[in-house]
Amino acid sequence: MHGQDKLICAERQAKRVIGANVSVATAKITDISLEAKRARRFGLFNAVFYALTVPLVLGLGLTTPERAPAS
Repeated sequence: MHGQDKLICAERQAKRVIGANVSVATAKITDISLEAKRARRFGLFNAVFYALTVPLVLGLGLTTPERAPAS
């Protein structure tokens, strides 16, 4: 495997782990929140989640590189 392929595999694995954890967390928020407070709690969760993950992903360069069109 080339370096770029390893990076893409690592990115996909990270997305699976993060996606699974986000799904569980949002289900838990839905279960424990009263309907009147649910939107606020989802907003806080998303704000904290993106405030922590976006700088990490950008700092590590875990974005998929642009690929040249196949010739």
